[in-house]
Amino acid sequence: MPRVFACLVTADTILFGGAILLGLLADHAGADRHVILAVLALLLSALIQVLGFMYFAVGGRIIRQAAHQANLGVDAVERANARKRKMTPLLGIVIVSLVAVVATGATCWAGSSTSRFHLAAVLALLLLHAWVWFREYDLIYQFSVDLDSVLTHHAARKKK
Repeated sequence: MPRVFACLVTADTILFGGAILLGLLADHAGADRHVILAVLALLLSALIQVLGFMYFAVGGRIIRQAAHQANLGVDAVERANARKRKMTPLLGIVIVSLVAVVATGATCWAGSSTSRFHLAAVLALLLLHAWVWFREYDLIYQFSVDLDSVLTHHAARKKK
């Protein structure tokens, strides 16, 4: 999952970069392309968050069941739950920043003018996303290591 997450984040970064370039360089007629590319970037960003949270939800259940069946103790389950709790506020930060950019962008698009608020929201979104993606990648990587470890121990105990 860490590699999949990194690939999706890279694709989203490219989409965000393209949307920003189109927004800064496009004339009024090119604004529609900017909006379409921006919407794709925002949807991919939301999808990344959903996939990340689902990975923690499903993986946490797998860890809990495997640890219980193999009598591994609650340490791995507690670590998985702690990482899921750390992921939840990060998800909220991304969603709020996405809503802010969409709201300020919609007012610009309707008014056919550029707004300092939209530019500030985009800058905040970029900074927040970069910080959140690094944090989430670290959590996902650690979680995947725990998941692999628990499943390996579970398989070894089943062979006995």
